[in-house]
Amino acid sequence: MNDWLLDAFSQAKAITNRASTTYALAFRFFPSDIRDAGYAMYAFFRTADDIVDVGKGNLDDIRRFRDSWEKALEGDRAIPLLAGAAYVFKKYSIPVTLTDEFFRAMEMDAVGHCYETFSDLEVYMNGAAGTVGEVMAHVIGFSSSEALVSSRQLGVAAQLTNILRDVREDYDMYGRVYIPTETLDQFAVTPADIADCRMSPAMRNLIRDLLERNRLIYSHAEVGLRGLSERGQLGVRLMARSSREILRAIERNNFNVFESRATIPTWTRVRLLSSAAVSAVLGQPSF
Repeated sequence: MNDWLLDAFSQAKAITNRASTTYALAFRFFPSDIRDAGYAMYAFFRTADDIVDVGKGNLDDIRRFRDSWEKALEGDRAIPLLAGAAYVFKKYSIPVTLTDEFFRAMEMDAVGHCYETFSDLEVYMNGAAGTVGEVMAHVIGFSSSEALVSSRQLGVAAQLTNILRDVREDYDMYGRVYIPTETLDQFAVTPADIADCRMSPAMRNLIRDLLERNRLIYSHAEVGLRGLSERGQLGVRLMARSSREILRAIERNNFNVFESRATIPTWTRVRLLSSAAVSAVLGQPSF
């Protein structure tokens, strides 16, 4: 492996380990080639997302990052992280149009886009996370088109889980409300309720409703994920179960997304790993 690529993967691994316990753990159970590519992909998408968040709405910053990405695809190695990601895209013949969709979602974040309907939110979630799931399906390998669809659904499910977990943080830090207007209206909840961290019975019912909808998306993803390569099954199962476990943590908090941030204890991660390993060996459902 070339020195520049080793450097790129090393930087990507450091970013992953620093930013996500879940993904850092799951990637350890991929074969080395998938693991390195996974680091590169996570670091690429996470860095773009961080640019939007740290910049707090600076549209120019994410567009400059996108310009640098396009140069990397043309062979520019000035930014190792992007050079490594471009290498992965070419090695696994990943459609570059997926990053076009992803960057459109990042621009929605940068301008503080509001979502009228759940369908509108799904467009954002597909761009921000469904694309990432589909990219990873190309890296892991797949035997059916259903696996691509399900990988995208898993990304969307994980994104909605993050939205539910981070209702307070998204508003406090970035002034964002991802919950669609129609959903707020349905449960007689207002953006002011979110701003004031008002955990009313109506808010609790709203979170419960979205949580159940979230579980359905995970369930729909289940069957098609079996079409992913066996080499990546354990890592995918662990990521999926870890993400879904956050929903259980929200339930344990009585759906109060304001009082404390839902987290997964270390002992639970160990249990999830053991469960994922057994189901991977037995060929049982991913969730």
